[in-house]
Amino acid sequence: RLTDFEVVRTIDGAAIDVKADDVTIDGVTIDVNAKGVNDTFAIRAFESNGLQLVNNDITFNAGNISSTATLHAIDIRNSNNVKVKKNNINAKLPALTAVWTAYGIDQDHPLAVGIQGCENVTFAGNDVVANVKEGNYYDTLDTMMVYGVTNIEIADNKFTETANTADGLVLCLYALDLYSINGATVSGNDILVDTT
Repeated sequence: RLTDFEVVRTIDGAAIDVKADDVTIDGVTIDVNAKGVNDTFAIRAFESNGLQLVNNDITFNAGNISSTATLHAIDIRNSNNVKVKKNNINAKLPALTAVWTAYGIDQDHPLAVGIQGCENVTFAGNDVVANVKEGNYYDTLDTMMVYGVTNIEIADNKFTETANTADGLVLCLYALDLYSINGATVSGNDILVDTT
């Protein structure tokens, strides 16, 4: 159990990397401000059954329009019985061209939250913000992308995505992007996509 501490990271990589069962990360402050030349994450979890992320405050600023790396504030893969509840996730990311030759959540290099290949996931009571800091025409940014998950509940969250398109910039923005899901409940969420 990891509780009540702060991680400040100014280099690429993962601020917290999890590959273990029954890990709880609770009340942690994570501040990532990295170049994003290499894959960068606030929390990356792989094969971590029973993972719980609760009451965390995550600020994630990585990459630019030249980035070719994976830039995911939260990245959870191949993990069952996962709970992500009552977190504040604020991501500042570039919008980038989708990688159509990649698989699942790897198609979108920038994401605030990516979940793939999991079973029995609860994502509830979170405040997730994705701010586009720069982008080119028809580039994309997702607040949350879910791929290949069985039984997911997405409830009572606030999803906010913002981009400055005053100069005529056309972007593909997705607050909630779901693919190849078997059993999903999506309810009580507040979703705002603001392109001013």
